[in-house]
Amino acid sequence: MRLVTEKARQPFNLTSDLLLRATFLQLSDTDYRLYVNPKKERSPK
Repeated sequence: MRLVTEKARQPFNLTSDLLLRATFLQLSDTDYRLYVNPKKERSPK
């Protein structure tokens, strides 16, 4: 889970990154997880 948390905290570079970032983890021979982090829109102030 530490890897997923670290990836979620990485900022998006809007000039080169996609609007989604996915991480696929194999936890065991039969257990897989796909985590998808969308870029969050900031509300205009």
